[in-house]
Amino acid sequence: MLPDHRIVVIDVRPDDEALRARLLALHSYRSGRLVLPLTPRPSGKRDRLQALCDAFLAAMGKSNLLGGSQRNTREQFRDVAAWLLGEDVGCLVALDSHYVDAGCWTQLIDVAVEVGATLVIGCDRRALGRGHKELLKGHGIPWQDADDLLSTLGPSVPDAEDGDPGWPPVPEAHFTTFADDLRDLLAPEQRQRAEAEYAEAALRTHEWLDAQATLEGAALAGFLLELIAGVPWTTQATIRIQAAQAAVFLAGWTTEVNFEIFLASVEGAAPLLPETAARLRRYTRPALPAAAALSLLTRGSAEALVAIRLPDVAPDGSSVTVGRRRFEVPDFASSILRAQVWARALEGAPEDGPLFHDRRSSSPSEPAKHERLQRTLGQVTHSGGVRAVRHWSERTGRNAAATLRRLGVVVRPLWLDGNDPPEEDFSG
Repeated sequence: MLPDHRIVVIDVRPDDEALRARLLALHSYRSGRLVLPLTPRPSGKRDRLQALCDAFLAAMGKSNLLGGSQRNTREQFRDVAAWLLGEDVGCLVALDSHYVDAGCWTQLIDVAVEVGATLVIGCDRRALGRGHKELLKGHGIPWQDADDLLSTLGPSVPDAEDGDPGWPPVPEAHFTTFADDLRDLLAPEQRQRAEAEYAEAALRTHEWLDAQATLEGAALAGFLLELIAGVPWTTQATIRIQAAQAAVFLAGWTTEVNFEIFLASVEGAAPLLPETAARLRRYTRPALPAAAALSLLTRGSAEALVAIRLPDVAPDGSSVTVGRRRFEVPDFASSILRAQVWARALEGAPEDGPLFHDRRSSSPSEPAKHERLQRTLGQVTHSGGVRAVRHWSERTGRNAAATLRRLGVVVRPLWLDGNDPPEEDFSG
């Protein structure tokens, strides 16, 4: 790819829509190319660099709402580089580069050099300032004919569809008001999908209840796990559980569910799927999706995931060793692990260092590391919308009451006199 030069500049006029369309069509991770459209930037230097970083993240399909807060620009550019390396991006095309100053061009060059990618600077030649021209001269960056460039690069291979992007957020409401709040919160097209999911789960619950001679807590918990088994999205699982709670309530019982614990249950977890991996790749920081992907793939505990070292991940991300067991990583998720390995390398981690490490933490103890990883997986589940698997220390009981406690489920009959019975009498 562009054997003579790793950095070139081409003249792209704003009104040349045909050329712009051909350049935009180069965008393809499968072909190792990222097209970066730029827009006019704020006047402050820091704001300009942050806006450039945001443009990188947006072009890669990342969301600043997912793991992008409380991080400085330098750290975010490091995440950008890690993702580019993880996705094997070998060519960067920056469109409308005349909108940004020479300082941003320097940052573009730094990123391209760091990841070993070719950089194509597309700009309106007439709009360049003195700083741009001095930078081109100082770095010896040549002008190239756009048609010659496109013929050298060749066509792109279309990226695969990401699949279901996940469900919209739902209200944090008690099951007695959840359905009404759902109608108020969601747009019509979203509401129709959510209400259909709710109605189907309620019907399944009524049918299950009709088949029970007596209602036992452990049996109900098992049914709830079955109801959300294999469901990858947090919102979808929440809708189903809320519908089941309402149906059980009509049958004369009240069911309280600790969603934080129940949604992370190993028993009801979904496998690592292409659509969940696509959702995880929207994170700006590789650590969060890498931890979630490994939890879904290995069903490993926080202790097991924290113990993973960088050499335990294959260089191409195709496998990972957890403890003494080797797991094959699907092709659609391997780039997530590669990005995390690169992120640690760019942080300066030793070659045999841990795969997950929080530099901001003041506590190096093992329990603190486990707790941080648990919080990370909880963040993916509740903010990212993907049900990540977690293990809880209390999940050791073998009787019915312990089963309910470890799943975060409490089942009680409705007593007309208002006095709740002892919980243990109705735990199944």
